[in-house]
Amino acid sequence: QGNLSFHATKNGEKQYVNNQFRLSGDWSESMARQEGTNPSLQNFEQPFFLMENKLNFIAKRKSGHYAIRSFLRFQNQPQEVRFSNGDSLVQTQERDKKLFYTVNDIQMNYSFKNSEVSLNVGFKIETNRIRSMMDGVPEYLDDYTTASLWNYFQAGVFVTPTYRYNGKGYYLTLGVPLVWQKTDAERKGSDEQAFNHFMAIPTARFYWKLNRFWEFMASGSYWRSPTS
Repeated sequence: QGNLSFHATKNGEKQYVNNQFRLSGDWSESMARQEGTNPSLQNFEQPFFLMENKLNFIAKRKSGHYAIRSFLRFQNQPQEVRFSNGDSLVQTQERDKKLFYTVNDIQMNYSFKNSEVSLNVGFKIETNRIRSMMDGVPEYLDDYTTASLWNYFQAGVFVTPTYRYNGKGYYLTLGVPLVWQKTDAERKGSDEQAFNHFMAIPTARFYWKLNRFWEFMASGSYWRSPTS
């Protein structure tokens, strides 16, 4: 097992940077043996690999600030099982799982008088692949090979404009997040399924501080999202 991490931070008057990197690996191997009239030997290999990076950057401007956020993750889990009858290899089963995920966005804020305007733009990508295969020659069957494959892909783009008005003891926030998403799913032996979705989610929030004992808050939103 091994781990490597790196953490860098810069906190200046007009800029803030925080980056975290992690690399991890693990190798697991085990064996099981059966003695007697029908001896058998089983070997298991289960390595694991992970890489992650997280970035957060903020910069100030005269009339506002902007921020950049990024997250990336890659994971790989190849596995193998070998069965033997003591003298020769009888069966081998492999299973491989790979995952990739990233989400990145930039947010810009501008302030003038009693108002604030912000715009958030970003995208995300996710892929997931699972593969398994088994080869073997059992005594009671003819030669055969079994395999399965499952692929999943999702990509999305989001844009969120927001407006906020700050009054004396109250504020009003209006936003309209816009989301486009594409999803592809494929399984061996089945037809590929593809979906494209667009969503608009208008939201509103009102806050009013009446006095030090009483506060009033109301919020609402509307959206229509596809089923899973």
